[in-house]
Amino acid sequence: MALTFAAVAIATYLLTPRIERWARQRQLLQLPGEERRVHTSPTPRIGGVAIYVAVMLGFALTFVLPIGRENNPQGAQAGVQEAWRVALMMIGATLVFAVALWDDIRSLPALPRLLVQFGAAAIVILPRLFSASDETSYGILISGFNLPQQLISLLHLPLKPGSINTVEISHPALWLAIILTFFWIVGMTNLMNFIDGLDGLAAGVTLISGLVLFLRTFALGQNTIAFLPLILVAAMIGFLPYNFNPARIFMGDGGAMFLGYCLAVISFIGGAKLATALLVLGVPILDATWLAIYRISHKRSPLSADRLHLHQRLLDMGFSQRQVVFFFYAVSGGFGALGLLLEDRLLKFVALLLMSLLLVALLIYISRREFDRRKVEKS
Repeated sequence: MALTFAAVAIATYLLTPRIERWARQRQLLQLPGEERRVHTSPTPRIGGVAIYVAVMLGFALTFVLPIGRENNPQGAQAGVQEAWRVALMMIGATLVFAVALWDDIRSLPALPRLLVQFGAAAIVILPRLFSASDETSYGILISGFNLPQQLISLLHLPLKPGSINTVEISHPALWLAIILTFFWIVGMTNLMNFIDGLDGLAAGVTLISGLVLFLRTFALGQNTIAFLPLILVAAMIGFLPYNFNPARIFMGDGGAMFLGYCLAVISFIGGAKLATALLVLGVPILDATWLAIYRISHKRSPLSADRLHLHQRLLDMGFSQRQVVFFFYAVSGGFGALGLLLEDRLLKFVALLLMSLLLVALLIYISRREFDRRKVEKS
């Protein structure tokens, strides 16, 4: 495990400057000057290539080596199942990366990218539909949620057989499980691209998210699956020295969407850890959700570009790039730690509500400041 972690980190660290030089020679640069761009000099935008190569190497080693199959506490068959699930994730991630990289180089409309993302999600979902249960399937679905017993009793939700706190959705409403899984994967894929607007923001949030998911999964005894988010951590350790402010290279849509897809699948590939993922990524998720609703209500595409994301609005208030990035690091790390420390599901639910309320309060405060500023400018 340690050797693979080191190999991924070193590979990313060594590949990134070579990709940077090659991109500069080919003029594959993100130019400054657009309204939502904050960098001041032409910067290579295909750093995701280094991330992709290193991460895929690490993913391959997790099931090519015997650590996943022979040492799996649930037996060799469970190890083979995990290996197939990782392989399906790698295929889907490659599809997402290839199309997003092409968009970095040549530019693509939003619809083809979205269709490819749904196709990549289908790669990991469809095999589950042809199996009798999650335990025998190579595919995966969000088949249920662990909720507080108080909430289950209040809403009279259906329980998974033999469980006292897992709400079952795949058997009474398979269509709902399919929709939720597609929504989660495609949403997370785009989420990382949404927040990749400041130097080191997406990379740092991925590092924190990967570390939290590793600790949570390892605590559940899922040794092989636990190593998958740790591979993302290793890649970010190798990439951040070149991507943190002032950035020498950007990960681009290819890197951001690749990481988003991987995080989405890893968060439930060995059993749902969605509460933990929601806590560590809660602010970006809520920000993206609010903004998508706002755009749709104004008859615009939810994927359209503007300067309404939280990190951009904080910049417009006068905060520096580093201050905004560290704010997101602190929020992700703080709520991620809560997700690890709080065993009681009711407390986790309360933490999610608290995060939502804090974000709403912050958005109201920012909107008020923006209104006051425009009022002063007009006077």
